[in-house]
Amino acid sequence: ITGVNARYYPLSWLNFRVNTGLDYSSRNEVFLQETNQGPYNDSFRNPTVNGYVQSARSEAAIYTADGGATATWSPRGKWNTKSSVGVQYFRNWYSRTTGIGKNLPPGGTTTNAGAVQNTSQQTTESINLGGYGEEVLSYADRIFITGGLRYDGNSAFGSNFSGVFYPKIGASWIISDESFFPKTDALNSFRLRATYGASGVQP
Repeated sequence: ITGVNARYYPLSWLNFRVNTGLDYSSRNEVFLQETNQGPYNDSFRNPTVNGYVQSARSEAAIYTADGGATATWSPRGKWNTKSSVGVQYFRNWYSRTTGIGKNLPPGGTTTNAGAVQNTSQQTTESINLGGYGEEVLSYADRIFITGGLRYDGNSAFGSNFSGVFYPKIGASWIISDESFFPKTDALNSFRLRATYGASGVQP
């Protein structure tokens, strides 16, 4: 498991960020029951009494990359804006190979020693690429209006389906910062919030 992240501030109101990561794992599994081992010394109640071995090797890797930029601006007075854009990449890869040997000879412990042999292989891959934009308008750090749009494309969509748009809009008001709000030690902050948006899950 490894990851790298970096930030760059070319201007006081502009910053860029990049995050990359890799999560890799591998497994080697072996199940062995030699001939005439295990409970019940007959093939009816114990189908593997004649010897059974299974060997499976698998690998999994998850790649992620995320890059974006954020700009802040104070047009006038107590008004502030924050604009953000970015792209995100996600790749999930998995591969597994399994070998099975049945009816092993005495002392046989490998799949190629079985009188009956089977093999199987599985590989899956999923890639997701998305981009987004978001705008936040605030007043006196108490009232916030947020709007954004995200687009996601996935390798599982196929060639006849390009991608999906996910819009969002919201507003919030930290009413506890207003002078008319009653002050009490039991409540530090009180915010009113309303949001609407769309989301999805990876196929």
